Amino acid sequence: MLHHCLDDEVVPFDHLALNRADLPNAAFQVHEKGGHQFEGPATALLR
Repeated sequence: MLHHCLDDEVVPFDHLALNRADLPNAAFQVHEKGGHQFEGPATALLR
């Protein structure tokens, strides 16, 4: 499972497409907010 936040200021969201191409069997989750490495609450991932 790979997670990417739309508001990540370090890794551009376009890189998600590169990961999908290299890891076709992986699951991906896109988050509206969370910054880079889920700065702030990451309770959504703990469920």
